[in-house]
Parts: sequence; C-alpha cells; structure tokens
Amino acid sequence: MDGFRLTQINSRLSVYEKEGGQTFGADSFLLAAYTTSAPGSDAVDIGCGTGICSFLLADRKKARHIYAVDIQPELISAAKVNISENRLHSRHAKRNAVI
Repeated sequence: MDGFRLTQINSRLSVYEKEGGQTFGADSFLLAAYTTSAPGSDAVDIGCGTGICSFLLADRKKARHIYAVDIQPELISAAKVNISENRLHSRHAKRNAVI
C-alpha cells in the first residue's frame, strides 16, 4: 500500500500503518489485555484507525464480532486491507461513519 508501512505485531498479526501518521503504542496492547467481555458478546472500536485494537481483541478472542468505525476513509481502507491480510473477515465489520 502506497504511503503505508507494514508492522509485525506478533507471530499472527501484522498491520499497515500510515507513514508520517499516528501509530499505535503500548496503550493499544493494554486496552486489549484489560478488556473483559461476556461470552458471545460484540465489541465496537470507535476511532479504529487502521484497526490495531480490534485486531488484538480478535486475536485474543474477546468478542464474537467487532465493529471497527472511523471517519477517515483512507484509514478504513487500510483497516479493510489489514482485516484481509490477517484473515479476520468473519469477526470484523468495517464502517466509515460519523457518530
């Protein structure tokens, strides 16, 4: 993807991030680690950017479905690529929306 760089997260996940843009940090990992949910529940990642938090939640199987929402079409496009590259189709729904 032009204007994006690929970052390896762990042995199962990698994420395209916008070059020169905001990148994820330790807070994404902490949020995913400390999130609790009831079995079979859904999650919403508002302001998902390229999707790192929702990917970590999916990787840790903390939600049945994850709705990733952002207002920036370019980042939603990157999140869609990231979902495809990480084979997370069945757990993610992407939305470009203003809430």
